[in-house]
Amino acid sequence: VLYFFATNMGEILIVLFALVLNASGVDFPLPITAAQILWLNLVTDGFLDIALSMEPQENDLLDKKWLKHKERLVDTSLLLKMLFIATPMAIAGLFVFFMYYQHDLALARTMTLITLAMFQWFNAWNCRSMRKSIFELGMFTNKWLILATGLVLALQVFIVYTPFMQYIFKTVPLTLT
Repeated sequence: VLYFFATNMGEILIVLFALVLNASGVDFPLPITAAQILWLNLVTDGFLDIALSMEPQENDLLDKKWLKHKERLVDTSLLLKMLFIATPMAIAGLFVFFMYYQHDLALARTMTLITLAMFQWFNAWNCRSMRKSIFELGMFTNKWLILATGLVLALQVFIVYTPFMQYIFKTVPLTLT
């Protein structure tokens, strides 16, 4: 839940910021297109969400101290965590877009798409547990997350470097720099 809501909130914030700038009279194009948002939600989020659902159960999950505490699906603590994750994602995406958009809009949107996707990859690894760090869990305990991360990375390369996908998603090939 944290992963899904936080990454989507990051996408919402970046678009909202652009819309607020446009409403205030600044000519600021959308940092990502609708097709790119759809790609992030279906492909990146989709595979990583499924992989996160395959996370091995934590040993103390049914410990009595947790059963006494009633939790809601979305509470204040979760909302604050979502903001803590989504805000840097949106700010970094906007910063990258701002660095490129006046010179090349397609490059700016491609860089922003990659930036948001990378935040989602790292966020998936971060959201494996609400109480334990990745070092406590172990890097290789969720083979599905490893496979999903590799798959979404390959698919991201596919939409950036394949001409047909470039046409659909309005991306441009990136250089190593």
